[in-house]
Amino acid sequence: MTEEEALIPTAGTDRGISLPDVAQAACVPSRLPPGLETGLHEVASFSPEIPNFPNGCHVCEVEIDSETGTTEVLGYVVVYDVGTVINPLTLQG
Repeated sequence: MTEEEALIPTAGTDRGISLPDVAQAACVPSRLPPGLETGLHEVASFSPEIPNFPNGCHVCEVEIDSETGTTEVLGYVVVYDVGTVINPLTLQG
């Protein structure tokens, strides 16, 4: 993947930013909006009233250069088993 391909586009412009640049900026308080914590981490929980049992898997293939520590995402795949589809509209998106 080239540097150009790895850019995250900025809507409405011809500009973009790479994921490593986003991660680096997220750790510099002066580059963040006031009140936003540094880093790229989040914790949340959700407790639905009716239990559900989704089944899925995310796989991220990463290559790490042992000499420089540079990482490159080679692939990312997501698979979900939604079971019996009751309403096809809920699967869109």
